[in-house]
Amino acid sequence: MPGRGSGAPFDVLLAADDATPHRLVAENRAIAETDKTYAIGKLVLWSSDPAFVDANGAVLKSDKFKHLSVADPKLAPYGLAAQEALQHLGIFDSLKPKLVVAGNIAQAYQFVSTGNAELGFVALGQVQQPDGSKPPGSMWLVPDNLYSPIRQNLVVPEFQNVHVYDFLCAVLGVTPAKNDGDPEVTRKFFKDPS
Repeated sequence: MPGRGSGAPFDVLLAADDATPHRLVAENRAIAETDKTYAIGKLVLWSSDPAFVDANGAVLKSDKFKHLSVADPKLAPYGLAAQEALQHLGIFDSLKPKLVVAGNIAQAYQFVSTGNAELGFVALGQVQQPDGSKPPGSMWLVPDNLYSPIRQNLVVPEFQNVHVYDFLCAVLGVTPAKNDGDPEVTRKFFKDPS
C-alpha cells in the first residue's frame, strides 16, 4: 500500500492543521506537490441551549456560565484559535478559571453537548446542519480577524508503489515527476467499469 514502504502509517493524510503536512514534507516523508489546503476551519462559540449564546458572543463577558470548553491549544488548532480569540477580546486571563480543557475538538464538543460545560468553542462543521438549516442550540460565529486561519491540509506520503503515483497525481491535479510506474496499471480507475 502507498505509504507503507516508507514507514508512514497512512495513504493520504487529511490533517487538522497545515503544520503537520509541512513537517512531513520537510522530513522527506511526504510528496511536496501534494501538500494542499482542503479546508479552512471556522470557529464558533456554541451552547446546546437555544437561548444561551447571543449573536455577538457577549455571553463570554457575563456571569451566566461556570464552564467554557476549549480544545487544548497545545494540541489542537481550534484550541489555539479559541485562545487567540479570547486574548484578542482581552478576556482570556479572566476566563482561565472557567476553562475546561479538552484533548481535542471532538471532546470539546462532547463537553458542551452533554452539559458538562454550558458553552464551548467548537468547529462550525460540528454544529452546522448538512442541509444548511439552523444548527441546534445557539452559537456565535467568531469573526475571522480574532484568530489565525485554521488551514487544514492534505498530503500524500512518499511511497514505493510507483504505479499508483501517476493516478494520485491525476486526482490531485499535479504533473507527475518522471518515474518507473506503468500508468496502464491504474487506467481502470479512470474508465467506466460497465
